[in-house]
Amino acid sequence: MAVLEFQGFSYTFASRREPSLAKVSARVEPGERVLLAGATGSGKTTLLRAAVGLIPRDSLGRAEGVALLSGDNAAALAPARAARRAGFVFQDPDAQLLLDRAIDEAALGARLAGLDAEKARARGREALAAVGLDGFEERDPARLSGGEKQRLALAAATSGRPPLLLLDEPTSRLDPAGAAAFVLALDRAAAGGTAFIVAEHRVERLWPIVTRVILLDRGRVIFDLPRDAAARALPPAPPAAPPPGRPGNHTPGPPLLALDNVTYRYPVTPAAAATTGSRPPASALPRPAVDGVSLSLRGGEMVALVGLNGSGKSTFLHLLAGFLRPTAGRVLAAGREVTTAGLGRRGALAALTPEDPDLMLLESTVRRDVAYTLLQRRGPRAQRDPAVDRALAAFHLAALEAEPPLALSRGERQRVALAGAAASGAPVVLVDEPTTGQDRAHAALALTALRECVAARGGAALFSTHDLEAAAAHASRVICLAGGRMVFDGPPEEFFARGAPGIGPDHLPAALRRRGA
Repeated sequence: MAVLEFQGFSYTFASRREPSLAKVSARVEPGERVLLAGATGSGKTTLLRAAVGLIPRDSLGRAEGVALLSGDNAAALAPARAARRAGFVFQDPDAQLLLDRAIDEAALGARLAGLDAEKARARGREALAAVGLDGFEERDPARLSGGEKQRLALAAATSGRPPLLLLDEPTSRLDPAGAAAFVLALDRAAAGGTAFIVAEHRVERLWPIVTRVILLDRGRVIFDLPRDAAARALPPAPPAAPPPGRPGNHTPGPPLLALDNVTYRYPVTPAAAATTGSRPPASALPRPAVDGVSLSLRGGEMVALVGLNGSGKSTFLHLLAGFLRPTAGRVLAAGREVTTAGLGRRGALAALTPEDPDLMLLESTVRRDVAYTLLQRRGPRAQRDPAVDRALAAFHLAALEAEPPLALSRGERQRVALAGAAASGAPVVLVDEPTTGQDRAHAALALTALRECVAARGGAALFSTHDLEAAAAHASRVICLAGGRMVFDGPPEEFFARGAPGIGPDHLPAALRRRGA
């Protein structure tokens, strides 16, 4: 019996005119290793969610045909039964992490499979070790980095040893070492007989372990081929070309935002306080997430922030935006401390787009979301501001301006959030993982648009990324963090020639050739 079968399955979201999936028919047999490929918005996430019945069960759209999970209609299965037949790693791991200890989260799949608490915890420990999170058992999932959360989600999905795994962009938030460990863990699960379907834009990461490729385009299956035949049929990936006018060829303008010897240490969690006492000694405190960092961002700069998972990148961005108050040191804009300014003033200094773009999508249409900051300042007429039109055009969103943002693909939602930051008028735009959910062409488009929109007003952009090829192609400057400390600040060519902890010259030869280094 097939572990998954689509029989003429179509699905149209209630808010969309065109189907997101159109007459899809495909089977996955036990033990098969399937790569689901396709451009941003091609229907990959919709197909994976339909495979476990989340679509159409939890949505208001229209479905035709059927998706069968181990022979039963997936939409008719209770969630617990579906979880025993298929483990799911969502594109956004925060959407599936429910518990406050990593060991309990990792054991959840085993509990759903019917194991008692003790055996489930043993499975959870094995699963954590398999994804490189041994020693994380007592950690709070909410305090993990995006990449660590992604690996924890895989541990939870595999601990119940379901016959099928469904994975949506599972390496998008992982550093090179983390991505390699994740692929190895997936390969080990498959070696035990588990089938998988993995949607991924960085197909080279998964290519060595897959045996079959399904290519989607606008919701339709373009081909379904063995891997070697698919290699000949897949269109060549576009290069991560730098934008016209090499990014490094400019003289930086005046300082816009600065960190002055900033350190940030997260508060002790209640569980840690209970263990160490209400006033734990310094040795018991968590290490600083950001440790003694000083730098300035100047007008015209396009800065890539890189580093391994857990190196402090997201904390760094939140400090620059004024959303976290430093434990020590100062965040300055025009000589004034950012954290003492009101929320409106902070937003006027720096616009932050977080790792999850959905946190920024609050309006009923794409146009209104892109205009959101201007609407708050100036009222309804602001949605027709020329800056909004320019951002919609630059991020290729004009055709979607009347669509509800949350009905779009993850990559499209990412571009809506970026366009909103670009249209806000803030002199500094800060972006956490802007290429997540984007195919190579759309990632290049988004970063080029971001640079051009911000540079046009003399501003600066800083984006954190694990996409080192994008960093080499689009950044005029690279900052690298390791263990919360800044270990590099300089030109991309120098960084990739020299390397840094966990990131070496061997990670990016193709991109360096494109930069002419």
